[in-house]
Amino acid sequence: MHTHTRLIMLVTFVCGFVLIGNAQAPDTMWTRRYGGSGEDDGSSVQQTSDGGYIIAGVTTSFGAGNYDIYLIKTDVHGDTLFSKAFGGGDWDVGHCVQQTSDGGYIITGQVNGDVSLIKTDADGNKQWEKIFGGGEEDIGLSLQKTSDGGYVIAGGTYSFGAGNQDVYLIKTNAFGDTLWTKTFGGSNNDIGTSIHQTNDGGYIIVGSTASFGAGYYDVYLIKTNANGDTLFTKTFGGAINDVGSSVQQTNDGGYIVAGSTASFSVGYYDFYLFKTDSSGNILFANTFGRTDDDISSSVQQTSDGCYIMAGSTEIFGYNYVYLIKTDANGDTVWTKTIERNSECYSVQQSNDGGYIIVGSKYSSVGSNYDVYLIKLAPEQVGVNDENNLAGTFSLAQNYPNPFNPQTTISFTVVETRHGVSLRIYNLLGQEVATLINNEIMQAGRHEIQFDASRLSSGVYYYRLQAGTFTETKKMVLMK
Repeated sequence: MHTHTRLIMLVTFVCGFVLIGNAQAPDTMWTRRYGGSGEDDGSSVQQTSDGGYIIAGVTTSFGAGNYDIYLIKTDVHGDTLFSKAFGGGDWDVGHCVQQTSDGGYIITGQVNGDVSLIKTDADGNKQWEKIFGGGEEDIGLSLQKTSDGGYVIAGGTYSFGAGNQDVYLIKTNAFGDTLWTKTFGGSNNDIGTSIHQTNDGGYIIVGSTASFGAGYYDVYLIKTNANGDTLFTKTFGGAINDVGSSVQQTNDGGYIVAGSTASFSVGYYDFYLFKTDSSGNILFANTFGRTDDDISSSVQQTSDGCYIMAGSTEIFGYNYVYLIKTDANGDTVWTKTIERNSECYSVQQSNDGGYIIVGSKYSSVGSNYDVYLIKLAPEQVGVNDENNLAGTFSLAQNYPNPFNPQTTISFTVVETRHGVSLRIYNLLGQEVATLINNEIMQAGRHEIQFDASRLSSGVYYYRLQAGTFTETKKMVLMK
């Protein structure tokens, strides 16, 4: 189960370069673990109206047998108020949970191969359950309460659609009764992993497609109207595998998307973050990763207009929770790695300005995983790395990225500085271009055009140096 979940969900240290953010990551306030002697995973977390948290996931420690949906309610300190298991003797998994307007909870997932929608009261007692699907396997991965008081579910279906697996969209009323269903996709496998209702009453869905795009799998972005009719579809990616995991409409009416990329990665997979306008056109695209697997699972716009992205990173064969805070342009503000033998599936900003994270952590009891809840403190605005000289220099992500063959690199100098260098390196750490060589730079914003006509397609790094200040970012050349 754990490997299967990781594949559905599908700091930077390469060649001796360290990506340094402009602020310190917030401290961990506390961590909690939930479960028994079996395997227990947390896939979704939301802060509740009382300041506590509600978690949905899967358990083999409790319930009717095999895998059951796992619902955990905690207080503001993460201490358990109640836990519930729902399911039968087969494979039952909870993927997403939200608090409802009456103080209860709504959960979607999979029960015995069908999409499940479960409504509970405030104490976690089941009030009703609805099942959706056909004769083949169908799954619900993402859920949102809608403005009309009902619910919308996104996932995948083998029962309906154009062939193999298709994106499955289900709209219900407040009682879980079906109002309409839609499928999207082609003759190969397509799935929807995240859904968000948009300001116009429609929906934005992200997932993955093997039917369309440039590679085996591409990120699949679908915009619909309020009736589920397609307004546009977009694919993003390269020649290998690229998958979408999370989408949210941003304050400017565009969309922020997180996923994982093998097409533009240093390792097997890298975090993939991109921003589009309201029509789905790319505004920026950045990747973050080490030399092994980096799997992004969740993104949210934060109260300061920035973005928090979370997932898992592999370091020397061990998985760690990994978080990246970026600014509004997708440039790194800070990164944080938490706990060996742990994984992250969901992050949300909490009411105090900190962050709540859920996933799983390896347990010595029964040699399985426990649900793992992490609370980060509010950020300390203005606290910086003493070696970074933030406020003097800032290096932006090149644009466009990926590019062919020209791109613009910009940086800001607040005061005149001597001995500034900007150099380009390949993956072996070899310098391939010098754009600025120990020069005097005046205060202000500077833009440098880089022409990579003579270089081969691939991943490169550009590094800005001035005294003790060093910052490195990644760029992708695609010819």
